[in-house]
Parts: sequence; C-alpha cells; structure tokens
Amino acid sequence: PGQGIKIQVDGRWLTVKGQEGGANVQVSTSEQGAPQVEAVDGKVQVSDGARTQELSQGQEISPAAGEWKVRTLALKPLAPVLGAVVYFGADAELLFRWEAADGGSARARLLLSRDRQGQDVVMSGEGDGQWSARTSVQGTLYWRLSAQDGRQGPLRSLRLVQERSARLFRPSHGAQLEEGLGPVGVEWEA
Repeated sequence: PGQGIKIQVDGRWLTVKGQEGGANVQVSTSEQGAPQVEAVDGKVQVSDGARTQELSQGQEISPAAGEWKVRTLALKPLAPVLGAVVYFGADAELLFRWEAADGGSARARLLLSRDRQGQDVVMSGEGDGQWSARTSVQGTLYWRLSAQDGRQGPLRSLRLVQERSARLFRPSHGAQLEEGLGPVGVEWEA
C-alpha cells in the first residue's frame, strides 16, 4: 500500500502498487523486448496515469505501445523461488516445482538456459508438477515452463554458485591462540 514505485517503460512512467497485505512483483522484458509486469503473489495495480489495471497472482501485463495485454499464466512456479541463489558442492541437485494456475493439468516441459531467450540450453525435461536434475553449471540461469497447450509460464532466474572447500594446515586443528602473539599465519590447500 502507499505510493508504489515508478518505472519508465517505452518512454512512459508506470506506477506499480501492491494492494493491502503486500505483493511480490516481477518487472522484466519479454524475448521480443516488450515490458512485462507480473503479480508473483498478492494483488498489484499498474497505472500510466490515463488507465489503471489490477493484476492478481499469476497474471501479467505487457503495457507496450498503448496496448495493455493482461494474461493469466497457465503455470505457477513454486520452487526455486524468484532469484534464488543455490550453493552446491561437486554437482547441484535442482528441484523445480510448480502447479497449474487455473486448476488444470500441471504437466509441463521445463527449459533451463544460460540466456533469457532460451537459446543456450543447459537442459530440459518434463514433469507433472515437479522435475529434478543434477548439473555442475555455474552462474545465472533462466527457466521457463511450457504447458501442454503451448502456453508459457513466467521467466524465472536462479544463480548457481559452487562452494569450494579448503584444507587448513596452519594453525593446526584445535590450536589455541593467545592474545598479544601478533599476526598469525594461515596456510591452506584448496
């Protein structure tokens, strides 16, 4: 609630406001470069001063070139959450979960890629509400669901970071350091 945030889209200013109880919003661009505002959860108002559109959870709007297209997304991503950072050892075990937004089938194809357009594919698969896979790829990845009827879910991103462990040589395990000894050298092997 309150004043919301103002963003500039195609040379116009839009105000995006969450309704009572709060909301989570994603503002992005489509593969064609058109702006998109998605109500991830809660209710959201989008206004350009001349018109106002309310979005509910699972809806998005593309306020491009004077035409406002509101669409209900076929699938609602549940996990990983929007913008998640996943830390892993040798391989990452990724679990993707979703549900049908309209009570229909949750059967979908998932595409995981290095780019927003889905051209540099890391992996893909199908599932009925969930899909899992292992990967050692690092960095920012994008994922999108496609329903059986061809409708697509929203674009989501996640970041994979490989944890590195090191073996400590000095000071030795269990060593007790006393105050006033000066600098302590540390040696390790990655």
